[in-house]
Amino acid sequence: MKNKWKLIVIFIILILINPKIFTAFSSSFNKKTTSLDSLKKINIGKDIKYTEYKSNLVIYEQGTLKGINKNGDEIFNLELGIKNPTISSNKYIDILDKEKNVVYSVNEKGKVVLKKNMKKEGLVYKSLENDSYIYFFKRDKKDIANIYDFEFNLVKSIELDGVVTDVEYTSNEIYICLLKTDKNMENKILSYDYNGNLKESMDIKQSAILNLELSENGLYIIEKNKITKLNNKLKVINSFNIDDLKNYSNINDDKLYIIENDGDILLIKDKEVEKVKINEKNINKILNLGYSFIAFTDNKILDSKGKEIKLFDENIKHVSMINNNLLFIILENNLQLFTIK
Repeated sequence: MKNKWKLIVIFIILILINPKIFTAFSSSFNKKTTSLDSLKKINIGKDIKYTEYKSNLVIYEQGTLKGINKNGDEIFNLELGIKNPTISSNKYIDILDKEKNVVYSVNEKGKVVLKKNMKKEGLVYKSLENDSYIYFFKRDKKDIANIYDFEFNLVKSIELDGVVTDVEYTSNEIYICLLKTDKNMENKILSYDYNGNLKESMDIKQSAILNLELSENGLYIIEKNKITKLNNKLKVINSFNIDDLKNYSNINDDKLYIIENDGDILLIKDKEVEKVKINEKNINKILNLGYSFIAFTDNKILDSKGKEIKLFDENIKHVSMINNNLLFIILENNLQLFTIK
């Protein structure tokens, strides 16, 4: 009994000296095994577009925008008749008709809250926080960003020195990623406020930024051979070298999983990079659950050890996770819903 109490006291002292010991110890006992419960199967066509919006999946098929809730029930059906729209999830569900230069914003009930005819050829359209909107278009071979207020009055028009490759936003900032290739390859990240005032900028030379991803305290720059974590002032917090990016996960609990082209899986968290052991080399995508992850091959879902938890007869086209417990799988001819347990 005395030895038992001695061990407890030593363990408490170690925790006080280094709290990470407790994190490692507790996580080893809190690892969860992942399983799936099938909810519903819905037949769909092959030519569909999709996005996640709030707690629902939104699909666009044969000219119609549909909302599907967590039970697989259709919650709205909106006929738009657009041939090849661009659809994205922002403050609203945003739709850009590039053929007719018309933008739409649709709420969670399927109601069109904004529809505007635009004069110029549109590139990107997003509804933002604070009831603002941003629209990118071409003018005299230049990319232009127009910021609008809640009544769609023009707040500011910004001529950009490069091609827009990505746009992200928070309640205070709009981040725009640009690419210049006139002399040498150069990327620029610009931060604007909602009045269109430039707040911060950052240059990255001799590399192509694939994506910007928002995190709780800033954003990640995703490059082919490097991941950089920034604060909201575009100052570098950490950077991590990787080897030939294949894909990456969603950010959850400030953790990011990386899939390299050779099949290796890396976990980026805090200031560290960990190699993840999994008995599968042909992983295409990972969904980060925070406490663990699930992985996807061409037609299988695997747990974090590489154990098969679901096999499909068709190839997986798209996966979406909502609220960390609802999984949408889009296959060649159907949509399937699962709860994550």
